[in-house]
Amino acid sequence: MLWVFGRPITQRSFYCCHSRCVRACVNICASWTHLFDTHLSGLQNSSWLYLSHLGISIAQLDCTKDAADVAKQLEREHAGDLEFVEIDKRNLFKLQTSQIVDPDWSRQWGFRRTGFEAAWNRLESMQVDPAPVTVAVLDTGIQLDHEDLQGRLWQNQGEIPNNGIDDDGNGLVDDVHGYDFADGDGDPSDDDGHGTHCAGVIAAVRNSVGVVGAAGGNPATGMLLDGFLSSDGGRTSDAVLALNYAISNGAMISSNSWGGASHSIALQSAVQSAKESGHLFVAAAGNLGRSNDLIPTYPCNYEPALCVAATTSTDQLADYSNYGVGSVQIAAPGTGIFSTHLGSRSYMTLSGTSMATPLVAGATALVWSWMGGSFVNDLDDLERAPWLDGFVSTGLLNVGAMISKAESRNWIRLQEPLGGWRDPTGTSARVTVPAGGEVALGVEIGHEFLGVGVYNAEINIDWGQGTKDCEESVPVQFEILGTPYLPETIFAGTLHFGIVPVGGEGRRTVRLWNFGNGTARALVLPLDAPFAGPGVEVSVEPHQPSDVVITCRPRSTGIYTGTVQFQTNSGLSALDAVDPDALNNGDAFTMPLHCEGSQAPHMELDAFSGVMLLRPGELPFHVSPSVPAEWESKVLDPQAPECNVTAVLAATSTSNEQGCNPHGSSVAGKIVVVSRGGCTFQTKAEMIEDAGGVGALFYDTESVTTLRMMGVADGAANPSLPAFMVSRAQGLSLRDRARSGEELLVALIRRPVVLHTHLPDSGSPRAAASLGIQNLGGGPLHWRTEINMLNFDEHGFYSAVYSGATNNSGGTDIAPLPPAPASAWTSNAVLQEVSSFRNKDVDDNAASATLPFMTSFYGEIAQDVQLSSNGLIAISPDASTFEPGRDYFGYLPSINKPNGIVAAFWDDLWCRSSRGCRLLTGQRTVQPVVLPQCGTGNASIIQFSHFEHRYDASAIASVEARLYADGCIELQYQHWPSRSKRMNAKMGIESKTGVGVNHAAVFPFDLGRPFGVMLVPFFASDSATCLGAETKSTVFVSSW
Repeated sequence: MLWVFGRPITQRSFYCCHSRCVRACVNICASWTHLFDTHLSGLQNSSWLYLSHLGISIAQLDCTKDAADVAKQLEREHAGDLEFVEIDKRNLFKLQTSQIVDPDWSRQWGFRRTGFEAAWNRLESMQVDPAPVTVAVLDTGIQLDHEDLQGRLWQNQGEIPNNGIDDDGNGLVDDVHGYDFADGDGDPSDDDGHGTHCAGVIAAVRNSVGVVGAAGGNPATGMLLDGFLSSDGGRTSDAVLALNYAISNGAMISSNSWGGASHSIALQSAVQSAKESGHLFVAAAGNLGRSNDLIPTYPCNYEPALCVAATTSTDQLADYSNYGVGSVQIAAPGTGIFSTHLGSRSYMTLSGTSMATPLVAGATALVWSWMGGSFVNDLDDLERAPWLDGFVSTGLLNVGAMISKAESRNWIRLQEPLGGWRDPTGTSARVTVPAGGEVALGVEIGHEFLGVGVYNAEINIDWGQGTKDCEESVPVQFEILGTPYLPETIFAGTLHFGIVPVGGEGRRTVRLWNFGNGTARALVLPLDAPFAGPGVEVSVEPHQPSDVVITCRPRSTGIYTGTVQFQTNSGLSALDAVDPDALNNGDAFTMPLHCEGSQAPHMELDAFSGVMLLRPGELPFHVSPSVPAEWESKVLDPQAPECNVTAVLAATSTSNEQGCNPHGSSVAGKIVVVSRGGCTFQTKAEMIEDAGGVGALFYDTESVTTLRMMGVADGAANPSLPAFMVSRAQGLSLRDRARSGEELLVALIRRPVVLHTHLPDSGSPRAAASLGIQNLGGGPLHWRTEINMLNFDEHGFYSAVYSGATNNSGGTDIAPLPPAPASAWTSNAVLQEVSSFRNKDVDDNAASATLPFMTSFYGEIAQDVQLSSNGLIAISPDASTFEPGRDYFGYLPSINKPNGIVAAFWDDLWCRSSRGCRLLTGQRTVQPVVLPQCGTGNASIIQFSHFEHRYDASAIASVEARLYADGCIELQYQHWPSRSKRMNAKMGIESKTGVGVNHAAVFPFDLGRPFGVMLVPFFASDSATCLGAETKSTVFVSSW
């Protein structure tokens, strides 16, 4: 039979017809007969039914031709009507479980851990009758006569048992307790045990026999039995039918301990329709120990589903459990769960997300029954579990917290009136007021579980039984104030500024963390020179940080000391903390300050391109950034004398700020400063040139300058005078000084470092040059190198060279890349084991290390690294790029942490020394050669030997990384898992800004033998980055 799913243009609901061979989504504008009987040979329309609660119609069509051919014919001939066509498959399976045979197993630890016993006592002490709640168990069925499930089975009141008649007219015969859609009959008996086990977790009777389910002693919880799984799985079509049946018979919640890898639009639509009808669809995450964010499992990954991971008795994520912060919402006990089962072994201990799922479904049904569905329409009422961050989006199931949160939503309650009546929840009351008299009705406001914030409600008074003008509303507003808390440890120790040049500025940050639940306030009292603070009050929101910057600006050499005082509202009560005088009454903190003023450094370069401000009697000032113009090479000669163009700076009139109009003669012979914007750069330059100006100085209009080069419009002639662009702050300062009448002498210089290379007969050339640096000042000079690549960005910074890669030059004038490195592996005898990994089993951790040789990483000098147990190297890491222990999962490339990494073999790995794992480091020293090839010089070695996948001991990786002083990076692969077991592994490189490439799919693993890879950088700097006073040095730069 053929299944076709569709949706009418004028309705929100789905309509569909279905079969055992094909399903398709159709826009049903005409009759079913017209759609299928016109030109579709091999199809005979037999019957159809409407699934009203899912908004889907199903037409059963006999199919005498091949299903795939029919599907193609439907798509081809009804393309205007069809939304989708897909083959119906048996692709949904119960999630396999593992049996635990330990006789001393603490049998129902999961219920105790999640607080069920206290929750039952609390709910049953309420003077409220629980409302009926039906949970649909979509599974393999249930053992109907199980001793511990009697009284829990849903009863179809419209059906007479075993009379062979469809008494309620729903098209299903004898569906007394549910229906078996796999076999097509009204007997949902279990022949597997999986469904019975799940049912016991949800609602086994508290009857001194066997076990107890989440329902406890609540008689209002019933289970509707939806069998659709058999020993060889289940069909998507049966899952859709089962879900529709459950909703049509009033099931508020469904427990779905099944899934598969195949995505179905029809099933996804059904789950979405279920949610829109108010139904909670609880699904299992899966038992493959992998990330559902990377490899989806359905129906867990359908957005409307509440997806459940499994934990162990130690609250850790079970090693078999799937996870994913983008797809799995909640974790619950799933290991060693003792529950009902089949046959003589009426009870059994099983493990899996299949067991965690009914626990969440049962907990939700419990609270729903007593507190109402509106109180559990979202499950953010969980126990926060930091150790599960990165695995699930919320936390651990905690039934007590769910109840408390539900109670807190009823934060305003009427007291029982004298001589009147009040319902047990306090939400309604009835009083009699005598003529001319009054009756007091008390109101309780607040709840211990309410959070900080403002709450609003209304008390509606009706004295006319709904008659107009006989009702009144009294608004109620309730505000809860929090208590701020700034720990004293934040202010411990001295704030050291180190050595600060005279005229310069040292900055230190005090990070204020508010550990309270109310807004913290802090004020830095005025400081004595050379120290300074913000001078304004700082607010810190609960559980958030806020930074306070303290500066030191020494006016002369010498040692400066002082103290900084913080006045805060920390330590006060919630009400006192918001008082205007709170800062005078709260905790006060003091921090010592220490700063050393020194003579200022001054950098001079052998070759400099940019804007220089010449100051009589002083050292020149280099303006940075200085963005060059595309036409610079045409107008400034690097071989010219000291300054290519030197002239007095002139500012334009205020009416011609952007320089797009003609200038007066006063700018003749001068360099003219104008704003960016209004017209093209060449137009601005031409206006200056026409007025006799000799140079152009543009300033940016953005607060941060990101432009790398000022271009020329296509087809336009190059201007003939030099030009640079500076930052907005620098430009406005120079403009205002020029307007005030100050004579500023400015030089525009173009003197590039030229890297010369040639194409040798063999090998790989290295284009290299040196740049002399001199410190003309009296203090130490520190610098770092940055690469401003004008023709490409970080995406193309490294080229990968390996066997089978296309490593040509890209042109006759471009040097070829070096050859692929031969396979090589450094002996353990010349390496040292990292001490924090020695004789230990290390999981989700990292070791700090200093490389024997500095290396160039994306053009910047680096030597400090973190070596992760997950098979990656973090280069020059800080808190913004890498968190040790939090890199077990991620993407390459990605703007999210970790960043600035070499991914040798990045996966969820660990190092088990008991199984031969070693993390080793060392170095290789060679004699320098005249024209070294990439990766032939000194190298720092990191060897990941026999690292295992965290959840598959057979997946082993051994990789050696060599970080060369010249910036090249070599990876040697000795062992690796099979293709199916390295699907989540990342291998490649990523910059600190999250730009990079993952080569895992193209590296030659299929060769079946060890191989090497060389990552060749475009540019490298290989020099120290500090100089003492009055000293010189040389920076070497190179390009491959």
